[in-house]
Amino acid sequence: MKYYKSACMLLLVAFSMGNAKGEIAPINSEDELGPDQVKLDFSNGPKCSTAKHLFQNWGIRIENDGSAAPVVDQVVILGFVGTFLRNGTCAEPTTEDHPSTLMIFNFEYPVTEAVFNLSGGGEGVTAEVKAYDATGQILGTLISPNINPSAGTYFGARAENNTSISKVTIQYNSPELEEQIIDFSFSYENEPNFSDHVPQIGDAIFPGGALRTIIVVTNLTNSTAEGQIALFSSEGNELDLDLAGVSETSPADQEETLTSFSIAPGGSKVLSTPGNSDQIMQGYAIIYSNVPIQTAAVFQILTQDGFPVQEAGIAGARPATIQSATVGRTSLGNIDTGVALANISKTIATVDMQLVSTENEVFGVFQTVMESGTHMASFVPELFPDAPTTLNGSILIKSDVPIVATVIRTLSGLVSSSLQVAQ
Repeated sequence: MKYYKSACMLLLVAFSMGNAKGEIAPINSEDELGPDQVKLDFSNGPKCSTAKHLFQNWGIRIENDGSAAPVVDQVVILGFVGTFLRNGTCAEPTTEDHPSTLMIFNFEYPVTEAVFNLSGGGEGVTAEVKAYDATGQILGTLISPNINPSAGTYFGARAENNTSISKVTIQYNSPELEEQIIDFSFSYENEPNFSDHVPQIGDAIFPGGALRTIIVVTNLTNSTAEGQIALFSSEGNELDLDLAGVSETSPADQEETLTSFSIAPGGSKVLSTPGNSDQIMQGYAIIYSNVPIQTAAVFQILTQDGFPVQEAGIAGARPATIQSATVGRTSLGNIDTGVALANISKTIATVDMQLVSTENEVFGVFQTVMESGTHMASFVPELFPDAPTTLNGSILIKSDVPIVATVIRTLSGLVSSSLQVAQ
């Protein structure tokens, strides 16, 4: 029995030492975060808006274990408007009969550090912070210091021993109080790819005018966006086209040539191809950024004097394996549809396209293999020679690796509008 008790004690000590090793460590100040931290607040969220999808572009989902997601709220003190996250609904404050639920931060892209500016507390009010890995296994539990009710208290977790954090839960020790977050900061384990794509760009001079492509990049965050725009030919090589900022005085004038950009929070950058290529230049663009962005492009027809007379916009595209868009063709009026694809993956893409009517009748099938980095742009009759000259239907695009696509409506051979590509 003596030896049995000794063995049990050794096992208990070993177990305790394993737990003592710890997978997370407390962070008591925002200053303790690493140099690549991202800081987000709730100033862009209108009062009483649900916060669940507020930062979805960052890969962050905020929710709780109740029936309603936390909301953004505001308070005005001495003329200063404070915006914060509150773990409750605007119409139904928490009471003793309806205790506050658990606040949950889900990180699609794992982080190594996460710290929260907690408020709405008081004397003796602390927060229990738990961190989990991507498999749902708990990494550890931390208890914060007393939470300042107004100024806030910074507290969070740092992943240790080559682990990373995919979820954090926060719960105050007082069931009558809602969890409140003024802002929060984190550091990605691996910086996500926030790139966007324009599947079709073009630049050319033609009799009586010219074509150019304008690219608009919008910063979706309250952080400065730093990035680059890269243009590629249909063969996947660097496209020899200069991008320049568009002057406000004349849409045809251009300022200095740009390959990189810096966009203020919530701002936009407008760049354009020159519109002076003797031979038709076409391909696609990838827009790289350190923060979430949204991209759109405009195909613009210019007169000989450089003034725009016709244009059509297309939305930026995200890679997908299944995509669909409306297709229209009429022999009267020369309306047709063009399809542009770009394989932005690092592997060969096998692509299968079907042209179907509104009654789901298949008019044609087109299959091709696209090398990594390549691009193709074709009209419907080039892809489906048996397609009727008058048609209302859709095109279904399937690929074994994610590719980007756009579908463009043309009038007498010139782009007139874009069609939404569903994913």
